[in-house]
Amino acid sequence: MKSIRKGVLFLGIMLALIGLNWFLFRLLSARYFLWYLKSGPIISLATGFLAPTWTRFKARQGMVSAHPSVYFGACLQILGVFFVSMAQPMRRSNKSSGRCN
Repeated sequence: MKSIRKGVLFLGIMLALIGLNWFLFRLLSARYFLWYLKSGPIISLATGFLAPTWTRFKARQGMVSAHPSVYFGACLQILGVFFVSMAQPMRRSNKSSGRCN
């Protein structure tokens, strides 16, 4: 019973995020497909930061899960890996320059 409630909760969260996405694009008078085409190069560069970690990444199995909470958790893990991969070069450059935070 708890698993069903958890699944319904995360399905509701995903539907709310889809609705928010739709609302924001309508508010900005933008078309999602055209925005996606225009932002393609930036999206491709961001995906390149994630590619080296994909083969060792266990959460990728959750991306094909039928349970909404497992899928949502895998999406958040992928987002976290992206931010960590972006932070690593910044951390190394601060240490090499001798600056203190």
